Amino acid sequence: MNRHSVGMRLVLVVAGLLALSALVLLGLYAKQQRQQVIEAEARRAKNVLVVAEAVREQVAKQWELGVFAPAQLRALAQLPASEAREKILAAVPVKVSWDLIKLKAKEEGYELRTPRQNPRNPANAPDALEAKALEYFASHPEAREYLLVDEEQNRLRYFRPVRLGEQCLMCHGDPRTSQSLWERSDGKDVLGYPMEGKRVGELHGAFEIIASLDEADGAIAANVAKGSGLIALVVLIVASGLYFTTKGLVVDPLTALGLRLQDIAQGEGDLTARLEAKGKNEFAWVAHSFNQFMKKLRNLVLTVKDSSQDLAREAGRLDQLASATEQGEASQRSELAHVASTMQQMTAAVQEIAHSTTKAADASQATDAEVKAGQAVVQRAIVKIDQLASEVDKAAQVLRELEGDSDSIGEVLKIIGDIADQTNLLALNAAIEAARAGEQGRGFAVVAEEVRTLASRTQESTAEIQQTIERLRNRARQAVQVISQSKEQAHASMAEAHTVNTVLANITRMIDEVKEMNAHIASAVEEQSMVSEEINQNVVRVNDEVDAAYVKMEETRQAIVHLREQAGKLAEIVGQFRT
Repeated sequence: MNRHSVGMRLVLVVAGLLALSALVLLGLYAKQQRQQVIEAEARRAKNVLVVAEAVREQVAKQWELGVFAPAQLRALAQLPASEAREKILAAVPVKVSWDLIKLKAKEEGYELRTPRQNPRNPANAPDALEAKALEYFASHPEAREYLLVDEEQNRLRYFRPVRLGEQCLMCHGDPRTSQSLWERSDGKDVLGYPMEGKRVGELHGAFEIIASLDEADGAIAANVAKGSGLIALVVLIVASGLYFTTKGLVVDPLTALGLRLQDIAQGEGDLTARLEAKGKNEFAWVAHSFNQFMKKLRNLVLTVKDSSQDLAREAGRLDQLASATEQGEASQRSELAHVASTMQQMTAAVQEIAHSTTKAADASQATDAEVKAGQAVVQRAIVKIDQLASEVDKAAQVLRELEGDSDSIGEVLKIIGDIADQTNLLALNAAIEAARAGEQGRGFAVVAEEVRTLASRTQESTAEIQQTIERLRNRARQAVQVISQSKEQAHASMAEAHTVNTVLANITRMIDEVKEMNAHIASAVEEQSMVSEEINQNVVRVNDEVDAAYVKMEETRQAIVHLREQAGKLAEIVGQFRT
C-alpha cells in the first residue's frame, strides 16, 4: 500500500485515534495522581499539626490546673537571661507545640513556619501567600485549615490558625495587667515584650507546613513514561495487525477493481465490457452493480443516439419557422412604428386644441368679468342720472318759483312807483303852497323839496330794480328752458343707459353660454387627449413588446442554430461508443 491508499489512511487514522486517546488518558492519570499526592501530603501535614494543637491544649490545661502560675515565671526570671528565657518559654503552650512540630517536621522532611502579622520575631513576617491565608482565617473565624499549592516553587503549603487562649493574654493581653501579673509598670510581659492588648479568640498567627512536590511529580512522570511506552507498543501492534488485515480484505480487491475500471475507462467506449463478479462480498456486489449500470448506460446511449438524430431534424424545421416568424415580426415592427408616429402627432394636435380651448375659456372669463364691471358702471350711471333728473326737476321748480316771486316783486315795485309818483305830486303841490305862503312856508318848502327829491330817487331806484328783476325773470325763463332740455336729455340718457344695461346683460348671458360651451369643449378635448395618450402609450408598449419579441425571436433563432450544432456534436459523441 502507498501512503495515498484508503487502507493506509485507515491505518493512520485508527493509529492516530488510539494514540490520542492514550495521551488523553495519560494526562488524566497524571492529573489524578498529582491530586492524590496533594491530598496525601495535606493529610500528613494535618496530622502533625493536630498533634501539636493537642500538646498546646494540654499545656494550657496545666495552666488552668495551677501547675504553671505567673509567680513561678517571675521567679524563673531571676535566673540568668538565657536559662530564664528557655525555662519560661517551656511553660508557653504555643512554644511547647512549636518545638514538637519542629521535631516531627524534621522527621517527615517538611519546612515549618509560623507566619503572623506584626510578629515579635521578624523572621515570622508573612509573604504574599501567607498573608492571603491569614486574611482568610481573619474573615472566616470558623475555618480550621487552609490549603494552597505554590505553582512557582512546586510546593504544598498547609495552614492551621493559632487563636489566643486565656493563658495567652498573660503576655499578649491588656498592658494594664502587667503590674499585677509581672510586677512591671511598663506594660510589658515577663520577657520584656510589649503586651498588645489582644482578646481571647483573636487570630495570633498560623502554623504552616511546606512540603515539596518535586519527588511526587518525578514519580508520576516516571509512571507516565512507562505507560507511554506500553501504549506506544500496543498502538504499533494494533496498527500492524490492522495494516495487514486491511491489505488483504480491502486494499488488494479494491486495487484489482480499480485496475479493471481503468481498463474500461481507457478503452474505445466499449459499453459491452463487464467486470468479473465472484463471491458474495462487497466487491462482488459493486462489480455486479457496475455491470448493471453499464447495461443501462448502453441502452441509454442507444436512445440518446436516436433522439439526437430526431433533434437535429426538428432543429432544422424550427430554424426555418423562426426565419419566417422573424420576417413577419420585422414587417409588424415597421407598421407599429408608423402607427406610433401618427398617434404621437394626433396627441400633439389634441393637446394644442386643449391649450387653445383653455386660452379661449380664460379670455371668455376675462370678458365676462369686464362686461360685469361695465354693467355695474352703467347701473351706477342710471342711478346717478335718475338722481340728476330729480335734482333738475327740483331746480326747474325753484326757478319757476323764482319767476313767480319776481312777478310779485314787480307788482310791489309798481305799487312803490305809484306811491313815489303820488309822493312827488304831493311834494310839488306842497312846494307850490309853501311858495304862496312866503316866508312862513319856507321851512315847509324845504321839507317838500326833500320829499320830492326822495320820491324822485325812489322812482329811479324802483326803475333800476324793475330793470334788474326783468333781467332776472328773463334769465330764470332761460334757465327753466335749459333745465327742461337737460331733463329731457337726462331722461333720454337714462333710457339709453337702460338699453346699454340690457345689451350688457345679453352679452353676459351669451358669454356664459360661450363659457359653458368652452367647458364642454375643454372636457371633450381633455377626454380625447387622455384617450389619445392612452392609445399612444398602448401603441408604444405594443411596439416595445414587438421589439422585445423580435429580439427574443432573434435569440430563439440563434438558440436553434446552437441547438443544431449541439445536436450534431451529441450525435458525434454518441457515435464514439461501441454498442
